[in-house]
Amino acid sequence: YQTQDTSGQFVGQSRMFGLVYSQFTRLDNEMIYSKPLNKTKSLNMRLLTGAGLPYGNSNTSMPYDYSFYAGGSNDVRGWRARSLGPGSYEYYLDTGRTIVQVADIRLSASVEYRFQFSEFLKGALFVDAGNIWTLRDDNNRVGSKFSNNWHKEIAVASGVGFRMDFDYFIIRFDLGFKLHNPALPQGSKWVFQSRDKFDQKIIDFIQENKDNGITVTESKLETMPFTPQISFGIGYPF
Repeated sequence: YQTQDTSGQFVGQSRMFGLVYSQFTRLDNEMIYSKPLNKTKSLNMRLLTGAGLPYGNSNTSMPYDYSFYAGGSNDVRGWRARSLGPGSYEYYLDTGRTIVQVADIRLSASVEYRFQFSEFLKGALFVDAGNIWTLRDDNNRVGSKFSNNWHKEIAVASGVGFRMDFDYFIIRFDLGFKLHNPALPQGSKWVFQSRDKFDQKIIDFIQENKDNGITVTESKLETMPFTPQISFGIGYPF
């Protein structure tokens, strides 16, 4: 918490030319490996790692444009852009949440087998995995902090993609299927597991709010945690 002076400006913040500036350290790495199998097929892999440390004027979080996000056509393609994570945060029980989720740490990996039907139409089979985390506890997003259980909070998606090659650019459509959703309760995280614990959690949440005089309907919650996601992009994802 920071106090404000009579002009409404925060006390104790550093300024340059009279303007408050952000202070943070950020590292972001991308490693790509591609192996041609023949003239029309290839195996492609990517690893993304990144972390940021806000300090000084930015003592709570990094600026939005420099924070990390997960999901979307160039990341874990089973989720909408910026909707995955952070960590095991139970987004489906947060009626006031925003669909845009950012954090301080990112880990993501993709494997894509590319082939072609013709010179114009090409295809791909892919598996994506990853998530984002916060460095500090976030009371509004319980479970978002990076911990020793990070490996259990890796989201996994697989799918199929189609690319239309117009020589000068490529139009890409990917259909991603969630396989592992780290936000769900234990025993319901994998797509092949029972939904009973997830359904019960929704029921308990609605009843708990009802007991407190708050009406929450299923329409305000996300009750389809494994819905496929269609992504659109220009060019290859990596």
